Amino acid sequence: MKNSYEGQKQKVIQPRILWNAEIYQQAQVPAVDFQTFLETKEGLKNFLQNFLLYGIAFVENVPPTQKHTEKLAERISLIRETIYGRMWFFTSDFSRGDTAYTKLALDRHTDTTYFQEPCG
Repeated sequence: MKNSYEGQKQKVIQPRILWNAEIYQQAQVPAVDFQTFLETKEGLKNFLQNFLLYGIAFVENVPPTQKHTEKLAERISLIRETIYGRMWFFTSDFSRGDTAYTKLALDRHTDTTYFQEPCG
C-alpha cells in the first residue's frame, strides 16, 4: 500500500500472504493486544497492516463483554443502527422462536431487504 500524500513518508506493504490451516496453527498470523489496539496509532496500524497482508487480523486479550466488543468495532468501522440496536447478542437456544438463532441450516436468503441500508 502506498501513500501519495505530499510530504509523507512513502511505504510499501509486502504482497499479500495467503494463509491456511498450517500458517494459522503455527501462529504465523500476528495479533495485536487489545489495549495497544485501542490506545495507540501503532496498534491500529499493525491491525490494519495484518488485515491487508493476510486478509485476516486478530486482537488478543479482549474482555468478553458486549461493551468491549463495541469499543473494538468502533475503532475500525462505523456501527450502524439496526432494528436490534447498535449491538446485540444471541444464543442458539430457540428462545426467540426464529431458526436464525439455532444451529439449523438456513437456505439462501437476504436479511433486511426492505430497509434503506440492508445488511451485507
